[in-house]
Amino acid sequence: MNMIIGLPEYTDVISLDARYSNGIFRYMRNKKKEAIQWAMNNLVGKSIYHQDIQGKIFFTRSGINHAIYAKSNSEKVELIYHAIDILKSSRLISIQKDKWSRPDVLGVYRFSTIRTINKKKYFIYIIVKKMKVRGSGINYFYDHGVIKELQL
Repeated sequence: MNMIIGLPEYTDVISLDARYSNGIFRYMRNKKKEAIQWAMNNLVGKSIYHQDIQGKIFFTRSGINHAIYAKSNSEKVELIYHAIDILKSSRLISIQKDKWSRPDVLGVYRFSTIRTINKKKYFIYIIVKKMKVRGSGINYFYDHGVIKELQL
């Protein structure tokens, strides 16, 4: 205790914050690992036909990893368990050029849908890359992107 103002020492506050954030970090790390394992068993190697692009969208290990680890939060991790339903219910909203101008990326397709997670509605962007793939022509690959809570 700080004798002058009766508050805990600054280092005590930091150690409590560190333990709290470390616990959340471990919890999220475990949730991500579980989601990755589930996706490897249930999604990777599968594809789904999407009417808006008249083509199959493939689930790959790299797309799943990016979907779960990039700018991740618990809602985004939870989405991987519903990826097929989310993709089926989504609508194409835009087609853009690859912002890094990679020669193998022919276009970036942006889909959107609304999904309820833990009693909250979220606007979800799904990113699908149209790519030249050596030996198999042109394919579309899945990566869910940004999710934003709807303010009602």
